[in-house]
Amino acid sequence: MSGKLGKAAIVVLVLAAALAVPALAEGETPVFGRGLGQVTDLGGDSFTVETRSGQIRTLHVDEATTFEDRSGAPSTFADVEVGDWLAGTYEREAEGTLSARRVVILGPELPRVDVRAAGEITAVNPGSSTFELHTRQGEDLQLVVTEDTRFRSRDGSIQSIGDLRRGMIAAVAAVRGGDGVLEARFAAVGERDDLPVRPNVDVRVAGRITSVEGSSFAVETLAGAEKMFSVDGSTVFRSRDGSVEGIEDLRPGMRAIVAAEDLGNGEWRAVWVGAGRPMPGPGGPTE
Repeated sequence: MSGKLGKAAIVVLVLAAALAVPALAEGETPVFGRGLGQVTDLGGDSFTVETRSGQIRTLHVDEATTFEDRSGAPSTFADVEVGDWLAGTYEREAEGTLSARRVVILGPELPRVDVRAAGEITAVNPGSSTFELHTRQGEDLQLVVTEDTRFRSRDGSIQSIGDLRRGMIAAVAAVRGGDGVLEARFAAVGERDDLPVRPNVDVRVAGRITSVEGSSFAVETLAGAEKMFSVDGSTVFRSRDGSVEGIEDLRPGMRAIVAAEDLGNGEWRAVWVGAGRPMPGPGGPTE
């Protein structure tokens, strides 16, 4: 497949997607993924992409999915065409379905990228249209902002070099001019707090709920092992139809995906529980 994107550009686009993830509601802990792929098929409410590593993924579109073009302008699912490259975020539902959340339509041709970098902005010089970036690898880069530079931020507040400040974090894609100057083509910028905060998760399992007792429940994993989880007031419950809001809504036989924290005393505390319709087999309905 032609038009493959290099690792450098992929890292920048994925970091940009991270900065673009909408803020979570208090206590909400969705299982997000981020990636990039080329569209191979379109359905009525879904699209299929092939990733750089050759994986095939089908993502569903619903009322929570948003689309935009590479300039940040709003777009729709109707604007997606087979052959387009898409970057963005998705959410893995309780039943394993991938639901697209924020999608950037990059078009059939991917932008040229000579240098990618991520780190902290250490200086901003609007007069010379430059800013300096201290990368995570310890390198100091000076980048020139031109009329072709596109800025992105979670709340849309970063529109030009005048909005940059020392201490901000940035993921940058740049091209090298003939004189060696790095011209920023894309910069995803924000405060450190703009990066998604991941919960402390030590294990993730998927399988069938076998028992529910008080503030604990057990899951038989797909490998046949049984694992017990406790819940507390911070545990987040999710279901595709909104019917599972707490442990009292769990039933033996339900499908479940659980992300949990090891409390160090042999107990696993569920951070996030996604539950769905009963799973065929022992202990659950067959329909």
